[in-house]
Amino acid sequence: MSASDVSGGSLLGPGVSRYHLPCGPRTEGDTVELVRRWGRDRALPARAMDRLCLLTAAAMAAGTRYRPRSVTVLLRWVDPDRVRLDVQWHGPRGVPPDAVAEPDVMATAHLVDALADTWGVEGGSTPAQWMVLDTSKPGPDAAGRPA
Repeated sequence: MSASDVSGGSLLGPGVSRYHLPCGPRTEGDTVELVRRWGRDRALPARAMDRLCLLTAAAMAAGTRYRPRSVTVLLRWVDPDRVRLDVQWHGPRGVPPDAVAEPDVMATAHLVDALADTWGVEGGSTPAQWMVLDTSKPGPDAAGRPA
């Protein structure tokens, strides 16, 4: 795993963790593991950590379709109960393959709708997906079962 963690830097503000990873075959799993460690270090409840990891995996799966060179993940507390996850893609090397079907995109959107309190996508030169998770809500577990 090759990632840099810059927490609380002056450009990012206090309490922000930034991970920058080159994209490769293990990037999705490595990113989810970094987010899990972040949640564990901050004593997130187990279900909240599972939801945060599922959101990370969904964002990674959606973004890697574009074959980027690298990804930046930002994690920060919005308030004492809510965490914001930003996933930014750098240097897309192509368009998603024809094999990416509309049902795949819709399934990802439905998953994010179910797990995040709010979310959105930002275009431009650095595409990004952001999600906010309320850690005080029990929400579904990793298998999608309601609390």
